[in-house]
Amino acid sequence: MVTNLNGASGGGVFDTVGNLVGVSSSTNGGKSHDGIFSGDIWNARVELFHKNWEDLTSDSPVEVIDKEVQKNTLQGLTKLMSELKVSR
Repeated sequence: MVTNLNGASGGGVFDTVGNLVGVSSSTNGGKSHDGIFSGDIWNARVELFHKNWEDLTSDSPVEVIDKEVQKNTLQGLTKLMSELKVSR
């Protein structure tokens, strides 16, 4: 039972044998009437860090996405999330 996730961001997510499988990212802040956390929890999978480690630790500048592409991508993801919530 989870009652409080404040400050968990950046912490490890482990499988049942203790292997690091992700990094705690964020929540939607949901709580039920009895104080037990009942919202969604988002975690970044650790293999994504491994795959991109050189880029994450590099001094090279990060590629900037065109504003229009960024806007269209965000709109598409927002629509997809809305559709997924309806189908739950």
